[in-house]
Amino acid sequence: MSCFLGTVLNRTTSKKISVFIATTRPDFIRLHDAIDRRQKKLAFDTIKWRFERGSLFKDNDMKRIGGLHITHLLHRSPSDSNLHYNLDATTEGGKKVKDVHVPEDESKQTGSFLLHIPSQIHS
Repeated sequence: MSCFLGTVLNRTTSKKISVFIATTRPDFIRLHDAIDRRQKKLAFDTIKWRFERGSLFKDNDMKRIGGLHITHLLHRSPSDSNLHYNLDATTEGGKKVKDVHVPEDESKQTGSFLLHIPSQIHS
C-alpha cells in the first residue's frame, strides 16, 4: 500500500505520473497519518522539482517511468551520509525501473546513477 501525494509531469513522455509514500515494505509498516503534512509536502515538492527538471534519471529510464514511490523519508545511511530520500521509480505496471537517493541539498545530487544495494539500505 502507499499514500498518494500528488502528480508530476514526466517530461520525456509528457504524461502525469503519481507520487506515493510507501506505507508497507518487507522491513516496515509506515503509518502515513502519523507523518506531519509539512514533511509530506516537503518530500513531494523536492521530488517534483528534481524529477520535472530531469536531474534524477536518464532519458532512457524516464521513458519507462510510470510511478514514483518514496520508500524512506529524509535520513542518513551507511552508504550516504548526506540527508536524502530514497525514491523508487516504477513502470505503469509497477515493475521497478531504478531507485535513487534524492539529497536534501540539491548540490549533493550525484545524478541518476546512484543505485541502492538492498543489503546496504536495511543493514
